[in-house]
Amino acid sequence: MPSNYRWQDAVRSMLNELIKEYEIPEGSLYMKDSYSKTNGKLNSHIIYIWEPDYPPLPNAKPDEGNQVVSIFPSRAMSRPEDLDLNMQERQLTRLQKHIPDDAILMNQTQDEKKLGMVRVRFNKYSPTLVGFIKVITKYNLDHYSSHADTFGCCSMFIECSDAKKCVHSNKLYSKACRYRDHLDNGRIFYGKNKNV
Repeated sequence: MPSNYRWQDAVRSMLNELIKEYEIPEGSLYMKDSYSKTNGKLNSHIIYIWEPDYPPLPNAKPDEGNQVVSIFPSRAMSRPEDLDLNMQERQLTRLQKHIPDDAILMNQTQDEKKLGMVRVRFNKYSPTLVGFIKVITKYNLDHYSSHADTFGCCSMFIECSDAKKCVHSNKLYSKACRYRDHLDNGRIFYGKNKNV
């Protein structure tokens, strides 16, 4: 690993790649640093999915949307290179087979059990760290539910049908579209590709 390697930069780069891959609005995946209110020290890094309003509001800035994962630097002076990924237990159950061999699944504290949280420990220089954060983020994007009220379809149903996929400009908002569910499952009701 190069001496100037920063895992945070690698994660931010990966999030930008996912924004392009999922065709979601700019800035809708981001990592925010969280600081302690008592001593001002860095407490954690939190990855969020932010769904911009639709139609877009001018000068809208990302707020704390759906939390994907929290990443805590090691508290142990003897192991400053460790990071703990806090995630929901149900996520881990579904992603168990993706946990890299060099990661350590930590024993749950009583508080973590009550909250349904688990911790996975990584060395911050591990070549598998960013890949596992990507797996968690993709899982959250694939299971994302829009904040918008559900609707039948928008005015672009013919364009979506002809493309065999949602072509809406805000793919997070369009998760509220019932017709998108049909398209995602190969059922096309309109246009030249109609199969239902």
